Amino acid sequence: MSNTIPGFAEFAQQPDISHQELVSRLENSSGLGVSLMDPSELYNFPDSHLPSESALVFLVSDYPRSKNATYLVDGLDFAPEADIDLPLRSRDRLELILLLIESLFENYNISRLCIAFSDMDQIEAVIKTGQADLRKTILEDCESNIMPPCSIYDIVAD
Repeated sequence: MSNTIPGFAEFAQQPDISHQELVSRLENSSGLGVSLMDPSELYNFPDSHLPSESALVFLVSDYPRSKNATYLVDGLDFAPEADIDLPLRSRDRLELILLLIESLFENYNISRLCIAFSDMDQIEAVIKTGQADLRKTILEDCESNIMPPCSIYDIVAD
């Protein structure tokens, strides 16, 4: 099983830093892995949900220099003795992803963000929401589905 969290961000105004610097800052501030990825690796994203040439295309992972989100979108609470270097409760791990998404909107003038929580790059649903409702929308979807929910969240700025 390979859980992944690929996505892209469209900017209302391009940031004054390179995309590489931006993902480095996100990785350093979140403690999660955040890396650039090629847009061609947004497997199973519908044509209506592909990035522009200027978009930041990224992958979120459990740890820096990793490519998988095995623990982040697992859905299980781990035993207290588990050594995963992430919060043991599933909801707390989701919180890390939500904080990362919110920081993109708050700090980098994002107009739209599409991010998928998937197993083996499968996409079963596209869920549209606004920035103000992103937390509620993602949590409800994750809590009502087997994790990962294999959904793309299409989030527009308020």
